[in-house]
Amino acid sequence: MKSRLIKFPILLILLSAALMTVSCSKDVYSDDEVDQNGNAVADVPTAANADCTLQVRTRAEATDESKISYPVYVYVLSADGVCVEEAVIGSSETQTEMKLPAGTYNVCAIGGAVDSDYDIPSKENASAESVIRLKEGKSHGDLMYAHSAVTLASKENNTLTLPLKRRVMLLQEVVIDNVPMDVTAVTVTIAPIYEGLRIDGNYSGAGGSHTVILDKEGVDGVWRSTSETYLLEAVTGATVKVQLTDAEGTKSYSYSLADELQANYKIRIKGTYVSQSGVSLTGIISGDVWAGERVITFDMS
Repeated sequence: MKSRLIKFPILLILLSAALMTVSCSKDVYSDDEVDQNGNAVADVPTAANADCTLQVRTRAEATDESKISYPVYVYVLSADGVCVEEAVIGSSETQTEMKLPAGTYNVCAIGGAVDSDYDIPSKENASAESVIRLKEGKSHGDLMYAHSAVTLASKENNTLTLPLKRRVMLLQEVVIDNVPMDVTAVTVTIAPIYEGLRIDGNYSGAGGSHTVILDKEGVDGVWRSTSETYLLEAVTGATVKVQLTDAEGTKSYSYSLADELQANYKIRIKGTYVSQSGVSLTGIISGDVWAGERVITFDMS
């Protein structure tokens, strides 16, 4: 009987110690999972709980001459527009794979932005509003873009295929004919055009312009440029200005446009000088294989 009385208090002491240990312990969170007061913050995506796999592939639109402009920069944005992952797809033989926490993301891809020609946001400073912008003295390439919203469940493997679409137009040819023989220079300027492309796919800056210098062909009064140039879309209500320079100075003729200078179209501008009214300008915008067959003509006399 004495032996049982001694063991019982010892058992109570051990149980009390165990309860005290449990009551004094607390969960340990990473720095991203606690607020300024040290309180736990629920459902915060961190590298520690990145148990989902996202594979990203790219494809062009289904046409006979489909192609993708590489490299393709892939940005994974959280719901509030912050970049949580970035990757680069360098060729059609490669894809990118990222580990992410469960959640909903916006996946944005920009193709054709070579880092020698563009300022490319890094993961650390990228957001939905960040701009892919041309460097000084550089020209646009065949820029493409894609976006998709994805929701990843815990421990899920997800393969996302993004269809890239062009975000530039291609100015193929500018011709002004019947130009007087005493004219020494002919230029054509399109303005305003957009200046940059944001990670979320929207254009930025509306103060850009592009000037084409035409060359004289023979003695028939034809001035032409066939230098192909990629340009971002023109702002709605943009103008085409034709300037003719002779010994007396420069004469300018400006023409307002509607929505004709859009991305994914090939652009040809043709004009005829008429002494009574200046320049009567006709533009032909054809989609070719870029956006299907589409022809728009407009009189700008």
